[in-house]
Amino acid sequence: MAVNDYLRAAKAAWDRREWGSCWKFSNEALNEEPDSPEALYLAGCALREIGNIGLAVTLYRRALAMRPAHLNLWMHFAATLHDLHQWEEAREAYLMILKQVPGEAMAMANIGAGYVQQGEPRKAVEWAEKALAITPNGHIAHIARCFGNLGLGRW
Repeated sequence: MAVNDYLRAAKAAWDRREWGSCWKFSNEALNEEPDSPEALYLAGCALREIGNIGLAVTLYRRALAMRPAHLNLWMHFAATLHDLHQWEEAREAYLMILKQVPGEAMAMANIGAGYVQQGEPRKAVEWAEKALAITPNGHIAHIARCFGNLGLGRW
């Protein structure tokens, strides 16, 4: 199979939430073309889903070096950094998303969630409210705002 065939199969497996198959096909694509940003991205997605978070963040970093404008890649990279409790680096990644798409509520909500984790409730509430102004039903933003308010003693 050609690299594009492996990538199509990996994407189809991702859409079906078949992480093992997604990994298998993206890995095959990487065996053919080790610097394929698409294969690195899909492999990172599959690895994160099966719990290989450290390896996933490394693959995302490599893919971003080649495709710095890829928004989904930035979002997955930032979320994986968050998974690893690398709050500052995750926030920097979310801010990169906001430079490209200033109204991206999910990035704002996740910045708020990171501030909750770091014990900075005022900043958590501030970012959560920015996100909720754009997406009033944003689940992560609501949670970040709630925990931020609890941290501020607002029962």
